[in-house]
Amino acid sequence: MSHVLTTRLATLDDAPLIEGLEAVLQSRSEPDYARRLLESGRSVVLGFRDGLVCGYAAVNWAPSYSLFARFNMPELQDLNVLPDARGHGLGAMIVVACEALARERGCEQMGLAVGLTRSYGAAQRLYVRAGYLPDGYGVTYDRDAIIVGRDYPVDDDLCLMMVKDLLP
Repeated sequence: MSHVLTTRLATLDDAPLIEGLEAVLQSRSEPDYARRLLESGRSVVLGFRDGLVCGYAAVNWAPSYSLFARFNMPELQDLNVLPDARGHGLGAMIVVACEALARERGCEQMGLAVGLTRSYGAAQRLYVRAGYLPDGYGVTYDRDAIIVGRDYPVDDDLCLMMVKDLLP
């Protein structure tokens, strides 16, 4: 069965939609996460399948990762798609919409962080298919390069930073 996939930029009025997604995904526990996200200066793209919101991602225009900040590179963050909506191209469509926002602002590259655990496997593969490559600085923990020989928790903050050229 073919589905109609669409995206659009979120507004503050869309906070309940994001809260609904988060209630299903259980990826955020902070109170008022959706409202704070929408008021943070980030751009948030919503993804819809057959008119129902099924995913979102944010573009952080002022990332904390030093390489991204140094090169005025926005960071794609928090790509989330409902489990039953995965595998139909909605995540890829949300990524493309976020990249279009960056191009509209004159950005030449986009960056992102992806977790290293098995639960991030589908995201890792999506980002590679979309043209993202490791930034060459290795693994980070909470956006800082790890130090060889130190112990780090294997959690959502242990990431590989990736970049994509947005120019044709």
